[in-house]
Amino acid sequence: MLPGIILAVAKNVGLAVTKGDILTGIERGSKVPGGACGFMGSCGAATGVGIGFAVLFDATPLTPKARQQAQSATAQVLAVIAKTKAGRCCQRETYIALREVAKVTADVLPQPLLAEGSLACKQYHANRECVRKQCLLWESRNKAVESPLRVLPIPFSL
Repeated sequence: MLPGIILAVAKNVGLAVTKGDILTGIERGSKVPGGACGFMGSCGAATGVGIGFAVLFDATPLTPKARQQAQSATAQVLAVIAKTKAGRCCQRETYIALREVAKVTADVLPQPLLAEGSLACKQYHANRECVRKQCLLWESRNKAVESPLRVLPIPFSL
């Protein structure tokens, strides 16, 4: 999901991203297995950010700068996600990842990608590992929900 979001937003803000790039990001992201956070040591949201950046910067194993930029974005997102001592929660990790993408792109893109708004979790009941009040998305900690997290400043369709 995240590679497609990142690439669609990049296209929407005027960066040179094609429909093929977006589909490539989605296809690569679909190969990240569920449970990667625990079984492989890298959250799928962080890996998805790396995939999005790899496509955005045309990274390959042989492109030093682009490869480094994709890996640095992954590392920054993963470092923030890893600060939470909790079981899996894809909603929380995606929220964190999008916020970090906004920070990373402010430094590496001519037009940063924005992630504005707040989010209060409404699905904690479906996640038996939910840490509830310790989570940044817990309802009581996030009463000022005025708008959902927005990342698409311009409508986009494939």
